[in-house]
Amino acid sequence: LQLTKESELSEMQLRMLEKMAKDITSMKSELQTEYSEREVAMAAELERIRLREKTRFTRLETELIEKQQVETQRVREEEERKAALALDAERFSSQQHLAQQRQQALAQQALAAQAGGRYAVKKPRA
Repeated sequence: LQLTKESELSEMQLRMLEKMAKDITSMKSELQTEYSEREVAMAAELERIRLREKTRFTRLETELIEKQQVETQRVREEEERKAALALDAERFSSQQHLAQQRQQALAQQALAAQAGGRYAVKKPRA
């Protein structure tokens, strides 16, 4: 009788252990599935972040290039304006120099004419 009770007890313990093993296997499978799902979700989130950052970087790079092009154009226009002003100043200086030469030539002619007139006037008296 006692052997039967011990045998039944052992079978009952064996069934409980088998059930516990199945439960553990089931829990392990659920954890692995959950881990895999989380891993996939994290990979998808990382990809979204990577794409968002790539898009942001591309946008910032484009903005920077556009700003550089605007600045380059502004500098070119400023250099062209300065060159035009320098050319105008050179032309003005040249014209001013020619005008001074003409004025000096006219003044010399006037002096020569005055001197020649005085000389011409003095000659007939002599």
